Amino acid sequence: FAEAAKAIREIQKELNVDQPQTLFKQLSIIFEQTVGGTSGALYALMLSAAAVCFSEICSIGTCVEALDRANQAVQKYGGARVGDRTMIDALNAAVESLQESMKKKDNLDLIRMCEDAASEQAAEATAHQKAAVGRASYTSAEAQTEPDAGATAISTWLRAILKSFTENFKKC
Repeated sequence: FAEAAKAIREIQKELNVDQPQTLFKQLSIIFEQTVGGTSGALYALMLSAAAVCFSEICSIGTCVEALDRANQAVQKYGGARVGDRTMIDALNAAVESLQESMKKKDNLDLIRMCEDAASEQAAEATAHQKAAVGRASYTSAEAQTEPDAGATAISTWLRAILKSFTENFKKC
């Protein structure tokens, strides 16, 4: 992820931030090329799946749909499910929380609920799960005492996005 961050910083001015669909595709390529192992491939798939949602408008509903598509893509191609002690635990918690908030049509509540569900809670819960897939599944149960790194990464970047969104939403 450090390599992806470095690559993004290096071409930051070349990224098409005015067109979310294009931006997500650009980020997908960066992750595919710079992040090694399964994580790089899964993030590339996740970003590509999310990009499809931004062909016309960018709204809270579009963002929720994009996160859901990303979640579905990672589950489909990665084979992990909720409870397998992977990034899916945090990602799925965010999707479910956002979808529930969308039903209430309360955008600020939506942000708060997603932060609560997807951030530390879902990632922290993986510390008490047995890894069924992924790299951690090759280690002993005794070695699986910390939260899953993938779930922690999801919660970290999601919290950063939500923080930025919350700050900008207040300005509108």
